[in-house]
Amino acid sequence: MATATQNRIIDSARITCSGATDGVIRMVLFDVMKEFFARSNCWLFQAVIPIVSNANDYIINTGQPVVVNRLMKIEQPATPPPMPPQYLPMDPPQFLAL
Repeated sequence: MATATQNRIIDSARITCSGATDGVIRMVLFDVMKEFFARSNCWLFQAVIPIVSNANDYIINTGQPVVVNRLMKIEQPATPPPMPPQYLPMDPPQFLAL
């Protein structure tokens, strides 16, 4: 289901690109957004990953069907976060409630 903002962008593309089908407009819009977020690093997700001794590999679970593109930083918080971390009800999630 599209939001009002998404509908406005798609309507604007329909006017500018007359003859383009809605499927092509949505596909190109998806590709543009995917490239923008991949290059700009502006979509950040904070995840709590408990470190286990004698383990070298960890699964980063975001709770959504997404791909973790790159790791921005690793830090040890001053106070330990609550376990299990409480996700804010967003789709896709952007922050953890700590």
